[in-house]
Amino acid sequence: MGRSLRGLQPRGVLDPHAPRVQAGGSVGVRRGGSSQVRGGTPVEVVELKYYDEPDRYSVTQVRIYAWLAARCFECRPKAYLVLGWDERRYKRRLEVEYALQEVEEEIKGLLGGEGS
Repeated sequence: MGRSLRGLQPRGVLDPHAPRVQAGGSVGVRRGGSSQVRGGTPVEVVELKYYDEPDRYSVTQVRIYAWLAARCFECRPKAYLVLGWDERRYKRRLEVEYALQEVEEEIKGLLGGEGS
């Protein structure tokens, strides 16, 4: 049996730019993920996956989402990869570590560029 994900009701997927208010702050929900916002600042970024084991792509994806939030909002949100998501519950929630400079270098490498 899995755990509930903070009472999110993902039946209707919301635009992340149209957050809704919940106890403890606003939550923006996008297909396959969510972010929790307090006082207008993202405090966590969550990537939801149906499969049970993490892969490199998913870890990279959540690191990029966290990096985007950090750069856009000048904050340092926690990043989580949720595995075994079945639209109601999940099996595992992993905190993903990220360093802003590392993620920037990874993005540059993926785009094939040396600098901006």
